[in-house]
Parts: sequence; C-alpha cells; structure tokens
Amino acid sequence: MAKKFQLIMALLLALIISGGAYAYAYTTAGGTLGVAEPTGDIATCNATDTQPDWNSVLDDLASDNKTCGEVPNGPLFDVAPNAAYSGDLVANVYLANSANLTKAYRYFNMKLYLSGSEEAGETPNYRMLTLPNGETTFTMEELQPVSGTWTQTSEAEFGGGTLNQVDVISPGDVILDTFSDNVTDTFENEDYIAASDNVTVSGGQAKLTASSAPGTETLRPDGAGDQTEIDERYPDTGEENWEDVDDADGHDGDDTYVATNGGWQWDLYSTDNHTVGAGDINYVKVYMVARATDVPSREGAHVHIKTNGAEHDGPWEWLTQSYATYSEQWDLNPETNQAWTWDEIDALQIGLGLRGSKTSGPGAGRYSRCTQVYVEVNYTVYTYYTLGWITSTNLLSDETVKSIDSFDYNASAIPSGTGLKVQFSTDNITWYNSAGTPGGWDTLSQGTNNIDLSGLSWS
Repeated sequence: MAKKFQLIMALLLALIISGGAYAYAYTTAGGTLGVAEPTGDIATCNATDTQPDWNSVLDDLASDNKTCGEVPNGPLFDVAPNAAYSGDLVANVYLANSANLTKAYRYFNMKLYLSGSEEAGETPNYRMLTLPNGETTFTMEELQPVSGTWTQTSEAEFGGGTLNQVDVISPGDVILDTFSDNVTDTFENEDYIAASDNVTVSGGQAKLTASSAPGTETLRPDGAGDQTEIDERYPDTGEENWEDVDDADGHDGDDTYVATNGGWQWDLYSTDNHTVGAGDINYVKVYMVARATDVPSREGAHVHIKTNGAEHDGPWEWLTQSYATYSEQWDLNPETNQAWTWDEIDALQIGLGLRGSKTSGPGAGRYSRCTQVYVEVNYTVYTYYTLGWITSTNLLSDETVKSIDSFDYNASAIPSGTGLKVQFSTDNITWYNSAGTPGGWDTLSQGTNNIDLSGLSWS
C-alpha cells in the first residue's frame, strides 16, 4: 500500500497583553511541487477533518488569568503521494502569517511531526516553527508506485467500497488472493450430523451402538489362597478353612465355619474361574456371613481381597449374635484404579479378617465366626449392530467455496473385523467416491489420512 502521511503538531503560545484584548490566528500552508512526470498531482495536501482545539488556549488564559498557554496535539494536514509516483518527495511547511502573529504574540513555538518522513525516525522526531524561523522541511524517500495487487487494510474500506490508492485499470481488475480453509467435525456432539442409524456420536468418537444385557456371576472359594491364619474351624474333621465357607445355596450356619477369639487373623481363598460373565465389568462385590457368640464390644470381621499382588480390605464390622451378611463393593480394581478385567477376576483371591468380638469374659463368648464367603461379578454384555451409518449436514453451508480439494480424517481405532467407508455428495441425492464413481465408496484406514477430492472438480 502507498504511504499516507499525517501531520501532527504541538503548539505553545505566549500572549502579549495589550489593552485587555486577546488575539489568536489561524494557520495556512501552501507549496508548489514541479516535476516533469508523472502527469497530474505528485501529491495532495488536505486539511484534516479533525483540527486541534485552537480556542482552548484562550479558555485557559481567561480562566486562570495567565499570559501564556498551549494548544493540545492534533492533526493538521494529510499528505498523500500519487499512487503511480516513485522516488523522493520534499514537503516544505511555512508559517505564512508570521507578521500578524508577531503583533499578537511575544513568542510562538509550533512542533511539527510528519508520520513516515525521514525526520520521524530521528531524535528529536519533530521540526520547530517559530516567529523568527517560519519555515521547515520534511523528506519522504524511496516512495514506490501502487500497481497490480493490493491488500485489504480494513473491513470498513471493503464494505464502503473505498478504493484508496488502488489501481483498478492497469494491468487489470483488482482480484483478491485465494486462501485455503477447512471445516472440521470433531464428533464431540451431533451438531454436524443430519441423520444416523445404529451409530452414536459423542466425546470425539463415532461408534456403532449396541444392545446391552446385564448379568451377575457368583464365584466361590475353591482352594486355599496366599493366607491361612484363622486358627479354628468347625467341624475340624481334616478339612481346610476354605471348605467351611464355600456354601453354595445359602449358608449352613453353625454346621461349618471358621472362628477366632483372639486378635486379627486373615484368610484368603482362590475362586472358580468365570464361565458365564462377559463384556464390561461394572463392579465386584465380596460377601461374608458372620456372627459374634456374645454381645460384642468391638468390631470383629471385615472383607479381605488380593488382586495384582496387593491386599485390600473392606470396613471393620460390628457383628450381631445371629448370622448376618456383610459386603464391600469395588467398582474399579482398587490396585489399578481401572475397570476390572476378566483376567483379574480369574486371579482374584477373596477372604476375610477375623478377631474376637469381645476383649473380656469367658472365652466361648468372645468368638467371631464366619460361615460363608463369596463374590459377585456384575457385568454388561454388549451386542453391536453389524451395520451403521451417519450422514453429515452440509459442511460448507454459508461458505464461499472456490474448490473442494480434500477430505482429511483421523480414525483413532478400527476394531478387528470391522470396516469404515465414506462417500460424498453435493446434493444429498447422488453420492460418489473420490474417483467420481456414482454409488462408490472410499475405504478408510486407521490413523490420520487424506483423501484427494480435486478430481471431482467440485466448487
């Protein structure tokens, strides 16, 4: 763009008192520039629409009874070189009415600044007009003509149809440069989805929907685990501890149990591998059925598990004198803080911690007993639909499009045994693949990839 120079000034005045009257004057400027070419004006110089408030100096003098004052900064003239001119320009500024000003003012200092001039880059960056020296010069060097292409300087200029120093005749019409852009559907929601079937779009993913069926599988002790500390069992006929707590159809009460009347002791038991459960595991819940032999004075039992090599406990429980069921549920694996896996279920050890429920009294009244331990695994099985599709909205609605060049996509995961395809349309009636085959599809692959659409010649 050609440079537009703006003249800004600071004015300092000192008034000579004469009969109580105050005088001020307007400034005028003029100049003649003569060169051989180009024809027409080399530059134009026009007074700016907004001028400094010249009267402010008189207001200041009258209100404060001063003999000097100043005018605030403000623009005076716009100096605009011809769009076709190249080379240097010199602007002379004159104080044309210095004789009249001398009659009114004892001294008069005017700071002049020309934006874009060589002097604007110097120190000081202004030139001074005074009553004794009423002329100064500014230089504008290496001006270049404007031709060919041009750049938008503001939205208002285009909207108002303003062509400022723009050549629209030679070498031809003004043409804005093209640029590339894209419209992206992140799949965070369904804002860009016009229709779909058996597909869910959310959280940055498009997934086949599925029917779901919840289920629960119960697993019971089938052997000793990594701990066998509880020192009493009943009927104690040579059985192991786990065999006295593996009741399948309800518990058998005091017919079989493990017990202690001392301090904390722990048992862990291995369990059957799962045979029915599948899909996503919602939670694991471990149960124990236990009682105290007398009114307890402290907690006597808690659920106890081992997973991924680490032990975890449920809360300590106050036992009643009749058998009751106590449990602890883990929605996530407490060691990994992730959803349970079926391998972790098969390796899970369940059990309990047990101690005497009383600290005093006859030994027979201080016992805690447990007659049953088991675990429930709650899960949801998903059956995915074999086919699903989505149709986008018009992604380029309200866009000014010169050409449609490519389709970029990121398929973060394509599960084994599934496929992903895409086709394109400009009217939502006839669909094509990127090769222009009606009804054709482009097969997508996992990862970030690109499909060239330039061969369709769509715009």
